[in-house]
Amino acid sequence: GEVKMEVNKAWNVAYTGVGQINGQTYEHTITVTSTDKNKYFITGYDKATFEANDIKSIAEYELEYLKAWLNEYNAANGSKITLDQMLFEGTGTDALNMLPGDWYAIAVGVDANGELSGLYAVSDLITIEEQEPTEAYASWLGDWTWTGANGLSYDITFHKNISNMSYGMTGWEGDEANGLGFVVEWMPE
Repeated sequence: GEVKMEVNKAWNVAYTGVGQINGQTYEHTITVTSTDKNKYFITGYDKATFEANDIKSIAEYELEYLKAWLNEYNAANGSKITLDQMLFEGTGTDALNMLPGDWYAIAVGVDANGELSGLYAVSDLITIEEQEPTEAYASWLGDWTWTGANGLSYDITFHKNISNMSYGMTGWEGDEANGLGFVVEWMPE
């Protein structure tokens, strides 16, 4: 029958900040403290998107996305990782890529058949503050002239987008692309 979504009171979803998972350090971790054996995965949504969608739609989308990602990963790497191996049982911690702003972290239950169990839990509102720009990041802000091996030059401007993560870039491709700025990632190296 149709899955009905219900809050699992045995799960407490909380933002745990910088943390280590399998020896790797992550900036944003989410921990689900669980007092039962129901299996789940962890995801996160910015506040606006979370509030614009119902929990069932979010859960369905995220489970299908996880299955598709797993199929692609197995095909690309010749592995045979199962969905069940990707799920948490009991207390678990996962890392999320969370940009500055307001977020909710969500635990979504999955049954033994790899389908939604209907159980879920949502964190309190999480606010990620934007970092102060580092000197290395800030040194790229402003106007530049780039000249290619063919002698063509473009006047480029890097604008702050998200400190220490990305810039807004305008000027590439000259006047023909005026107003068509785009976001570029910043990497210290």
